[in-house]
Amino acid sequence: MPELFVAFSEQERERLTGLMFGIGLELTLEKGYKGIKVDTITQRAGIAKGSFFNFFTSKSDYIVAMLQWYGDQFLEQMHLAAQKPGWDFRKFVMETLLGDGFCFLNPAEQLKIKNAVNETCWAKFKENERAFYCQIVRLLGKDPAICKPEVFANLLVSLLTYIHAPEHVPSFFPDAREDTIKCLADAVCLYVEEH
Repeated sequence: MPELFVAFSEQERERLTGLMFGIGLELTLEKGYKGIKVDTITQRAGIAKGSFFNFFTSKSDYIVAMLQWYGDQFLEQMHLAAQKPGWDFRKFVMETLLGDGFCFLNPAEQLKIKNAVNETCWAKFKENERAFYCQIVRLLGKDPAICKPEVFANLLVSLLTYIHAPEHVPSFFPDAREDTIKCLADAVCLYVEEH
């Protein structure tokens, strides 16, 4: 029996989109991006599988949109933290980015998504990523023309890859991992401080 088209109100679309993004984030933290399955998302959200495609054209488009949503949530969290007296970016990096609740695309996942979406979608994703890192640089009180968001992003992704996806980073001395993570975090902070 074919699924009937379900029209959602704008308020219901917003609620379900946020719910599906939250579910995707949970799945990512549990199993990585490969663990995101449309069947699981729709089952947990309580909607028909066909309804998923009323919101997103593909799973890859969903992941790109979810990452944008997640970035917005992260920026809000960082903005609130930065408003507190005694806020320390270095401490924020170590506590937030090193935690188990932080997710990002490792290099293999980036390539897989890049190859799965059309060029326009990928260009939009990269544009959003640049804007995301520009906002972080501005939140740190820096000028993006001087503290380049692209360099900051590359340093941060290197750190995150080493922390959360070490299989993608060659390591001659795995027993020095913790010290290496601290040095990489210091490099991220030092770049911001000096620019």
